[in-house]
Amino acid sequence: MSAPILFFESASGHVASVTNQQAIGTAKLFIQTLRHLKRANSRISLSSNPVLRECELAPGEPLQKVLSGNSFREEWLFLKNLQTRTPLSSGLESLINQVALAEIKLLSGAASSALTWAHVLETGTISFHTAPLWCHPTIHAIHQHLDEQGNFLSSPVAIRNASDPAHIDFHRSWLTNLGLTPYPSAKILWEERGFRFPGLRFLQRTRNHIDDLATSGAPYKQAIATLQALNQTALDWNGVGNPIFTVKNAAGEHDQRRKLCNFNDDVTGQACDFGRHAYFTGSFPGRVHFRMSVEEKKIVVGYVGYKLID
Repeated sequence: MSAPILFFESASGHVASVTNQQAIGTAKLFIQTLRHLKRANSRISLSSNPVLRECELAPGEPLQKVLSGNSFREEWLFLKNLQTRTPLSSGLESLINQVALAEIKLLSGAASSALTWAHVLETGTISFHTAPLWCHPTIHAIHQHLDEQGNFLSSPVAIRNASDPAHIDFHRSWLTNLGLTPYPSAKILWEERGFRFPGLRFLQRTRNHIDDLATSGAPYKQAIATLQALNQTALDWNGVGNPIFTVKNAAGEHDQRRKLCNFNDDVTGQACDFGRHAYFTGSFPGRVHFRMSVEEKKIVVGYVGYKLID
């Protein structure tokens, strides 16, 4: 699992002077967005040039000036603990040449190194929530570069951006899996389950199930896709009422088969009904058996594998 990086567009501040309250509001929304981002994927780091405290929210209004005084101590503690890097400190020297030969320009014609890095690394950008351009979860721009024959090419691109917590929610599925190998080994999948599936809790018994599936090919891939869909359902669920499932058949098991779905929960220490199940395919009828935990607002996975039989 590589450490994912998003790139901050330091030129996204207000282009004209604003009131102190407007600047503080923009700064607080920026920090709120970063907090939301870290909850979506705690391993994401931010690349900023210049450093965050020197980035201007408006002409002559750097972040360190706008958020000055003891009343913003909590905000600065968060920013201090936020892992920020430059491309070179992140071991990206090998990509410098790619960035030098390419440039992302906004539709206004202005060049953006943050968008260029995001495009080359296939990640995204973070920005202040200011001009209409930066108030959207997708930035439309122009990619200008040279091909292997030295021809100058220009093509439209769309790059993920976040300047508001709602944008993090919009990109949540992508952000959660950013930096993760799509189909890792069973060992890595188990070790990374907290990052990959924050809305799920796995019973310890499922580790052996995942090990058994790992060499099956298509079924293993389908099982991961089903777990990802269940994870998204859990993240969208607030613990009240019935969640909206996107997986195939999330109904409970038939009464005569209920006895097959009673598993001991590692957390509660009690036998629980894991009759609800989702289908996955890939040369055999696969099932993910689970239960809803209202207390945790999570889906608890109790079985992953072939259809249970008597």
